[in-house]
Amino acid sequence: MLLTQRWSWGYGSQGPLYTWLLCGLFQLFGPGVAGLALLKNALLFGAYAFTYLSGREVLGRESHAAVAAVGLLFIPHLAWESQRDQTHLVLATMLAAATLYATLRTVRTRSLGWCVRLGVVAGAGLLSKYNFAVFLLALGLALLTGRTTRCALVHRGALLAGAVLVASTAPHWAWVWNHPHLLVSESDAFQIGKQTGALPASVQGLINLLVGVLQYGTVPAMFGIFCWRAPAPTEPDLASPTLARLLARTVGWAVAICAAAVGLFGVTSVRARWLQPLLVPLPILCAYAARRRLAPTRQRGLFAAAVAVGVTVLVAVNGTVLGAGWLGRPHNLNVPFDQLAQQLRQAGFDGGTILSDNRRVAGNLRLQFPNAVVMAPNTPRLAPPAGKPVLLVWDATHQMDPPEALMRFATDVLGSIPTSITPQSVQAPGRHGDPRITRLGFIRLPPS
Repeated sequence: MLLTQRWSWGYGSQGPLYTWLLCGLFQLFGPGVAGLALLKNALLFGAYAFTYLSGREVLGRESHAAVAAVGLLFIPHLAWESQRDQTHLVLATMLAAATLYATLRTVRTRSLGWCVRLGVVAGAGLLSKYNFAVFLLALGLALLTGRTTRCALVHRGALLAGAVLVASTAPHWAWVWNHPHLLVSESDAFQIGKQTGALPASVQGLINLLVGVLQYGTVPAMFGIFCWRAPAPTEPDLASPTLARLLARTVGWAVAICAAAVGLFGVTSVRARWLQPLLVPLPILCAYAARRRLAPTRQRGLFAAAVAVGVTVLVAVNGTVLGAGWLGRPHNLNVPFDQLAQQLRQAGFDGGTILSDNRRVAGNLRLQFPNAVVMAPNTPRLAPPAGKPVLLVWDATHQMDPPEALMRFATDVLGSIPTSITPQSVQAPGRHGDPRITRLGFIRLPPS
């Protein structure tokens, strides 16, 4: 909500493509939940659709490809976290699946048209999330180390794909060159070189990487449960061992590159969800391994399990919001920002500039004041509209005094601020019996 207030070649530590897509949707629907929800669900659908298409190339049967596609629901982070959270990671996951499909088609057809498509989706992947480069490197090494796929890299179409990739991403890399401080503004998430216990940072990072990879073991576990000792079908095997081995090498190289990066740079924090674009071929590989045992009854069992997971997630995600009173747990979606915004209007603010040290508060207030300029630290600096008031807002649930970080940020943006204005506050109880009462502190500065 904050980044989409202007077009830019870059926005910080994340790739700009997700923001560009939202900017376009907001032009159609206005800034709001409709555009956010439409993009998120379209990308999730795309991840399943491209996994199905890739599965059809590898497995040779539409029914097996469909099983591989719904197998994505057995990845906990994709089934749960991608529904309730995540933005750029969902886009990167979808583009990893699309890049995989374009690669398989390129290997099979050697068509220049598919080479161009591969360059487009690979470039889009780099613009979605920077660690997508790990996936591309792993895919390139997988092609290079396969005897029957190596020639795809020396085909003239490979140069065309590379040219398209470079051309489509060059303006953004020029922006990165001029804004390196924004690129690394959130690098603390990796905890590089930070020893958190008795073990060296690199060893702890490798352990965290192993734990993260093991969390994706639910996919082979589900296929193993339903296909263990199942009767082998009598249909001929239509799968492509060459393409299956390509996917297996891609996954292997991706994990190896991550392990090398952890050891080389001393990365301590490795979160399992970061591996999602790298391990997106996993359901196809599991379906390939179980293909001789995927009788129709086993396929129906896997589909039923996927439906059960989907329904469980649907109930749980919404249940934590609607049942906040019964559970006694507060939820951010129950904060009544519409009521808080109405109280701010009654206090005399109906548009202008909003400054906050809390991006969640700032983003939700932009939903309520779509014509206001809203800024927070580490977001694009915009010119405050002349002749309009300025509102400093912070989460005052636990502290009424304005945070020092907000005052420094406001001084940096405005040049100077009065010090004699008394802070005020608005508050409202949460929806659906949510036990939290949210209080926002604010200071309204007159137009200047």
